[in-house]
Amino acid sequence: MTHENLSYAINLKGFDSIDSYVRNRFGKNARHIFKKRKRLELCLNISCKKYVGVIGEGEYAVLMSALKIMLIVRFKQRNDINEVLTSWEELTNNLIHDIRSNKASLFVIYDSNEPIQISIQYHFGKIMRAAINGYDIVYEKFSLGSMALYEQAKWCLENGYEILDQGYGYLDHKRMWSNYIYHYKHQVCFSKQFKSVIVGNLVYLKFLVKEYLKSKGIKEYWEELKNRINKKGRETESRNIDHSFNIINQNFDFKGVLKEMDFNSSKGLKKITNDFLYATVEHIDDVKMFQVLNEKNTYFLKGKQHAQKFLFVEYS
Repeated sequence: MTHENLSYAINLKGFDSIDSYVRNRFGKNARHIFKKRKRLELCLNISCKKYVGVIGEGEYAVLMSALKIMLIVRFKQRNDINEVLTSWEELTNNLIHDIRSNKASLFVIYDSNEPIQISIQYHFGKIMRAAINGYDIVYEKFSLGSMALYEQAKWCLENGYEILDQGYGYLDHKRMWSNYIYHYKHQVCFSKQFKSVIVGNLVYLKFLVKEYLKSKGIKEYWEELKNRINKKGRETESRNIDHSFNIINQNFDFKGVLKEMDFNSSKGLKKITNDFLYATVEHIDDVKMFQVLNEKNTYFLKGKQHAQKFLFVEYS
């Protein structure tokens, strides 16, 4: 059954490096991709690791728990439902065996020792299918989805893979990176036993109805209605991190006014710090945060070359 959904893939045939693919795909805009990747490295202690063939149970449990939290937080932010989470235990139990048998892999971007982007991929011959992706939303300025695709496509080229299939479902960075777009197909397989025939045909009918509704534009209408209903929810959610920035002079008097803070003590403060790093291209190791004791809800970030004073209120 052919879906109305478009699927997105990166065809790497004919390219000898990821940079040559980027230049071919993005043209004069390739410099923006390289600049974003460089900025990520200039601001954070970035490293990437691919887990395929071997992974310890403890490390696997930590990464899968982190990925689950990323998905929960991101889809809560979107006021949406992630169907993957409904079968998370089954996925977790099976995936580790697939990784150890080279049928699947985990790709992780770390900031120091903290995973900030995690992807699950499945391997089919010379095709790598990117199945599930999650990232820490406090790093959203750094376009981790696009940066992950850069690193994954690079790994594919270095390891003899020709296609990085991103699956169906539109996302800006998926469309931007893909040079091959196709209609997704779904096959329903079942045995000739009576019960299997009944269940198989019901599943087929379910997909048939869904595709018919999509073809008539009803899906788009429903998504628009859902977005309107959820708009207030998103506005309420956004109040959980409420802050504003004001640039101050580098000669600000620190003595007797400021108390040093750990910007990792709050997701909100961590996000503000990351936004500051992205805007100023300061490195995380050179930045300190202070609370301004004589001004309510006021904080101060100072790097080597830049400083910012901001108001921060986090609602529970």
